[in-house]
Amino acid sequence: MIDHVLLECTYHDHQRLIAKLGGFAESYALTDRPALIVQASPVSCGLEVDVLDRALLDILRPRHFETDGNSYWSGFESSYHHRPTFGGVAILEEHNEPNWAYEFHRDGHAIAGVWKFHTWQSGDRQAGYSIDDQYRNVFRDFRDKTLRTIERAGLTGGYHLTAALLHANVLKFAARHHLSGALIHKSPPLQQHLVWRVRNVAQRADWDLAVNAMGKELVGAWGQIALDHP
Repeated sequence: MIDHVLLECTYHDHQRLIAKLGGFAESYALTDRPALIVQASPVSCGLEVDVLDRALLDILRPRHFETDGNSYWSGFESSYHHRPTFGGVAILEEHNEPNWAYEFHRDGHAIAGVWKFHTWQSGDRQAGYSIDDQYRNVFRDFRDKTLRTIERAGLTGGYHLTAALLHANVLKFAARHHLSGALIHKSPPLQQHLVWRVRNVAQRADWDLAVNAMGKELVGAWGQIALDHP
């Protein structure tokens, strides 16, 4: 379990978010490595979703899908078969050593994580990992998949949306110099974990506003401005 005072303070009134984050991190051995994890918890309690319903699985793991091909998480879409979990069902890139996972639980909770990052080198050796502007799309892709899933599941209530970047303090930020265009690496934030505040979302416009802000907050941790910022 991840023991950190910032998580406890941020999720003080949302203990389910702490439990889900801890369970997800332990399931994929993420407690000691950087990982960007997004989750959405239904405001209503006591929901019971049949996560193995064929119509729902067709949304979670569609037979045909398109991705931009530029990310390590493929829009959380996979041709691999779904895998039942204790809480519900998981969609994975592959079963042995996945780089990401998306789960939908019987209580209507959605959670996904990405733990593959760019590598950067010092001389002829790998020196560490970095993140860049495209990781803002993790929030967008999570929104899209989750909205499709909860619609097919017939869930109509509001959600609590949040995220955490575990071990952010080992990730540099890869960016292009504004004059030369050369690739540069910004130093990691001093904060060990980045924990997003809990946002209330219900309508599509709420989700859009939230994920846009969350993406800006992500790059802001390295003193960066989102590339598409006006």
